[in-house]
Amino acid sequence: SFLGCNNKISLIHNFDEAEWDYTKTVIFNFDINDTSKTYDLMMVFCNTLNYQYQNLYLIIETRHKNNTISTDTVHYNITDKYGKWLGKGGGSIKNNYFNYKNNVVFDQIGTYSLELKHGMRTNPLPGSSSIGVQIIQND
Repeated sequence: SFLGCNNKISLIHNFDEAEWDYTKTVIFNFDINDTSKTYDLMMVFCNTLNYQYQNLYLIIETRHKNNTISTDTVHYNITDKYGKWLGKGGGSIKNNYFNYKNNVVFDQIGTYSLELKHGMRTNPLPGSSSIGVQIIQND
């Protein structure tokens, strides 16, 4: 994880052997120090050409102090209806950027977590290179 320019936190998790096992939750912890600001949450999913589906379902739980704030199931397209990759990048890795939530208000200072599982039928999910999140503080 790192805090970059423009008040942005970027966190990434790389999958062993490009496979995501849904029993292994990916947890991203991050600190919120300013509750007067809003935040945009972005997801990035990097897949190899071995990814077999046109989409990705994610189950995302937001937590603070061991309390669940929200649980969402989200759906993102990875290809168009003809099977053309929507992600950016040359070679065998495609980077897919998704808007998760805009103008999120965190009402307490402290450490939060985003806990991710995939909601696909195949397990483990081949072609999953990495998953990441960006937390962007709005001005």
